[in-house]
Amino acid sequence: MAGRGRRHDDAELGIVSAGMRKERSHVDTGSCVGTGLRGVRGRLELLKRAATAITQSATLPLTPTDFGQSNDKVAPLVFQKFDTEGGTRKLDSVTLAFHAMIKNDFGLKFVTPATMTDTVASADPKAPGPAITMYQPDGVHTLLKIQATDQATLTRSVTYGFKPGEKLSQSFGSDQSPSSPFYLAPAVSQASNTLKLTSPADLALFTGKGDIRLPVSASAFSQFTTSSGNGFGSVSTRATADATITYEWHENVPAPQTVPEPTAVILWGLGGVALLAVKRARRV
Repeated sequence: MAGRGRRHDDAELGIVSAGMRKERSHVDTGSCVGTGLRGVRGRLELLKRAATAITQSATLPLTPTDFGQSNDKVAPLVFQKFDTEGGTRKLDSVTLAFHAMIKNDFGLKFVTPATMTDTVASADPKAPGPAITMYQPDGVHTLLKIQATDQATLTRSVTYGFKPGEKLSQSFGSDQSPSSPFYLAPAVSQASNTLKLTSPADLALFTGKGDIRLPVSASAFSQFTTSSGNGFGSVSTRATADATITYEWHENVPAPQTVPEPTAVILWGLGGVALLAVKRARRV
């Protein structure tokens, strides 16, 4: 009986050692495959860390100015909020990549010899040139503002019709081929920026049901002047904006329930057998 008991103890120790080897292998490799409570926790933690992303984009096409937030003909940039799906998903960060541009196309038509000038520069130091502004969802704080300030790049002036061979009438404009002698380059102002939001207050703004909107406004000034002579001048100012929102999130995995180690279950079973054997021996 002692020998059998000894073999029984060795078998029991063998089970414990095998269980420990499995756990050690699990920890060393970082694999979420394993037995016991730590293996379950490892799988849950890896799932929790397995972040994924949702990306949305919106564009405001080239639109004639002026327009503002109250202009119902110009839609804001609209995005769908991040849905937690009943708390099963958690938002980690919001990345905003945005770009805006304002473009001025010039046109001049000479009927008689003259010097004609198109400009979108103003004498107002607060608004020296065309501007486009992208706002935060509150419609008050600015995400990105482009304000053209270089007066030289905002003006096109041409003298024509005085020299031999300069036929009339003649049109100049941004709609001509860039290789044409009658081409007027447009004035373009643009900028881009990227923001990554992680604070709870910012994330809350993008979380929930429904939409979130980024309003856009644009304004421009234009002026045409000519010397003595007949002619026409025009300026067409249009603005565009686009933005991309990326939601980075992960599954909101609930806390794991405590479950017994498989090896412990085996030991509990062996202990029950041993206890039963002792009781039977006492009865005899």
